[in-house]
Amino acid sequence: MNAKTRPLFAIISTILVMIVAPSAVFGQESLSLTPHVEVGSETEVIVQMDVKGSLQILEAGKPVNIPLAVNADLRYREMRQPTNGSVLAALRKYSKTEAAINVDGSAIQPQLRSARQRIRVESGTTTDLYSVDGALTREELDLVDIQGNTLLLDQLLTDKVTTVGDSWTHHDQLLASMLSIDAVSVNEVESKLVSIDTDGAIVELSGRVEGAIHGVSTEIEVGGKYLFDTANKRVTKCQLTLKEKRSIGHVGPGITADSTINILIVPQTDTQMRNLISLGSVASAHRHMDLECQTDAGFSISYDRRWHVMDQADSKISLRMVDRGDLIAQAQVSLMQSSAGAITSAGFRNQIRTALGDKAKNVTSQGALQTKSGLNVAGITANGVVSGLPIEWRYYLIGDKVGQQVAIVFTLEPELAPKLGTADRKMVESFRWTTQGAAAQGPVGAIR
Repeated sequence: MNAKTRPLFAIISTILVMIVAPSAVFGQESLSLTPHVEVGSETEVIVQMDVKGSLQILEAGKPVNIPLAVNADLRYREMRQPTNGSVLAALRKYSKTEAAINVDGSAIQPQLRSARQRIRVESGTTTDLYSVDGALTREELDLVDIQGNTLLLDQLLTDKVTTVGDSWTHHDQLLASMLSIDAVSVNEVESKLVSIDTDGAIVELSGRVEGAIHGVSTEIEVGGKYLFDTANKRVTKCQLTLKEKRSIGHVGPGITADSTINILIVPQTDTQMRNLISLGSVASAHRHMDLECQTDAGFSISYDRRWHVMDQADSKISLRMVDRGDLIAQAQVSLMQSSAGAITSAGFRNQIRTALGDKAKNVTSQGALQTKSGLNVAGITANGVVSGLPIEWRYYLIGDKVGQQVAIVFTLEPELAPKLGTADRKMVESFRWTTQGAAAQGPVGAIR
């Protein structure tokens, strides 16, 4: 352990001793656990996460287990923000986002870009995290949207005067947001006041949750303790232990994992965040809910959060859209290159007819489009039948004045078109070149 990490682990060790060790009751057996967090109040937050387990994938129709280990250290300043109605909101400024993900011996170290360190958290009917400075990548979102959301910890408390030994349950929506899943179908989790001392009240959290994420089932055994600080009237320490078993889905592997999450929340008396930005300006800022994907090939696209990148090479991106467990559409973004120069709209249509062959029964033009960056787009729709199943293909050819071109094709069943809506055009319109001349250097992308 190096000198830089030692202070953090020393703090976490202190948390474990203070939370896990039994506390004496100094003559007081009841206490009001009603939290009080003022708008504009700031805290310094340290989170350490440790995950060990395995991923499950299918190979030749049989499940295969792949070892998984994750370690993450996060640090951020969090400021409570004004909202309307029952919505909770906070602004975070991340100063540390270190993570190591080891899958079958291969290490990945996702990072949060410095230009995306200001994250707003909103919790109402759903809980959303987004950067106020622009779209996040999926990897960046997964890095900051972890279990144990500190905006919600105080919602675990009860507003009643509570006696040692008393217990209470939690709403499904709160647990879904706390555990970073989409929905809860079985909820057996409860909190129990186990002791009161001079620092506050220690509450035990335990139970089982069944639910869904990205449309697949998951089961989570929940355990842990949290400290209600009577002086600050809020939760300031928390340890969560989670045992999860998640099924294989359309956009992700199955997961069997044990997680430990240690959280330290230190109330601050200064106004570091408020000095950086006014309370109202971020609250009214654009909600950058779309995700973005940037490639080494010199282009980027944005899309709504139902899309998931399944594969990414230098010149190609493959995506799937999943909405409430249903596979809605697939998309492929490919660099195009032609020895004869830029492909014309008519030539693009001929390539599509050739690629689809007798599978296509109808090929029509969608007319001329433009991206937000001013690039011309030719759109073509084809309908046909594959293995007895009706299929719709939506092709887009994006070009610029120097001959750089990219083709994007969306594949779906026609009956799912209402769920796709205009998400295809939205992705196409977001396309932009990030490096001039990149397409001319890339390999040929085939029309499929």
